Amino acid sequence: MRQASDAKQALLERQPK
Repeated sequence: MRQASDAKQALLERQPK
């Protein structure tokens, strides 16, 4: 159950610094 981690990573990956 690592959906929370996936969602957080997806948001970070979608937010290129």
